[in-house]
Amino acid sequence: MNRNRRTVADMQAMKGKRQLCKLNVRTPDEASGAAEAGMGGVWR
Repeated sequence: MNRNRRTVADMQAMKGKRQLCKLNVRTPDEASGAAEAGMGGVWR
């Protein structure tokens, strides 16, 4: 069976090798929440 959906393990293995998503934050609270969630490269 061909698996098209990525698992958490697949995405963790790709970290630093490929951009998986882009996040735009508008408030310091959103930026803080994204940082706490482990989103890399969060800029204010």
